[in-house]
Amino acid sequence: MKNRRQPSIRLEVAASLLLGGVMLLGCAYNNTHLSMWESLTANGSQPQAIEPAGLARNGERVIAIMLNNHRIFPPSVVVRQGEKVRLEIANLETARALEIAGYNIRHTLRADQKGTVQFDATRAGDFHLQCRPEDAAEGGPKGTLTVLPMNQTAWSPRRPMHGIASLLQPHYSSKGAGS
Repeated sequence: MKNRRQPSIRLEVAASLLLGGVMLLGCAYNNTHLSMWESLTANGSQPQAIEPAGLARNGERVIAIMLNNHRIFPPSVVVRQGEKVRLEIANLETARALEIAGYNIRHTLRADQKGTVQFDATRAGDFHLQCRPEDAAEGGPKGTLTVLPMNQTAWSPRRPMHGIASLLQPHYSSKGAGS
């Protein structure tokens, strides 16, 4: 009489090996991107979602940004009007174009490529960051670049309670963070 458990055991072993291989590939993929991100931020330009973003270094505001198919990190960047801004960008997946509406900036990066965008923050306000596939006219993750006016002393994350749309827009405080 044949043992009926043998094919079941073979199937379990094959499934375990397949799952292990997929996990190893995933770890290798993530480690590649992690090391790319670590090399980008090794100079101290840690990403931050609130003001001040990045580091002021040699007269520039240096901000590390990571792009992938699903998000921009950090999704919100705050700088001051009059600052020289340098975005150090790591694109982790498919070819992408980072656009900053209002500043006429479009910077294309291949997959697994790092790049730099430099500009002077001359205009105050909120500007859309768009990370779209290289050839696409629309779509892709979005973020916000907030340029505080020169006379602005702090950015306040407090928002008035006027509907859900108000939760998506930054509000300012010219009296300092404690007001």
